[in-house]
Amino acid sequence: MLLAATLVVTGLLAEGSAGASEQGPRYTPARLLVRFHSEGPHAMTACAEAHHRAGERFAEATADGSDSLDRLHAQLGVKSVRASFRGADGRPLAAQRKGLRRRLARGAALPDDAPDLAHVYRVELPADAQVEQAVARYQADLHVVWAQPDYRVDLDEVPNDPFVASSDSW
Repeated sequence: MLLAATLVVTGLLAEGSAGASEQGPRYTPARLLVRFHSEGPHAMTACAEAHHRAGERFAEATADGSDSLDRLHAQLGVKSVRASFRGADGRPLAAQRKGLRRRLARGAALPDDAPDLAHVYRVELPADAQVEQAVARYQADLHVVWAQPDYRVDLDEVPNDPFVASSDSW
């Protein structure tokens, strides 16, 4: 197990070093991160991943019923939309938040000012997509709080925690 963890971390370090070169982008090609509004007139009212997976129109999942995201996704050729911090099981956000708070009550408390990450998604684009242009197009949509490339992060050090490689620690 320790050998496997060492190989994984070594691979990550090697990949991070290659990604850090000046030759390529500092982000994952054809992928961006997007946060949709969760409140207000342009809010996303349902899970975007579940809607995309089911082939449903995003206009049905926005408070204003606008088809701007449907048109944007068609123009960009969006391949997938994956929730980053919530389950895509179709349960209402309020129920998922309540369950999370209940689980956290057993351990550390969730601060009242914790950011709402329920509508942060990884958006996969075609391999030849221009990520910077896609980000700009998402940022121009009223349903979007922010959009950015999926930036790569390089490890500066390998953790010295002996439990990182343990199967019981995570």
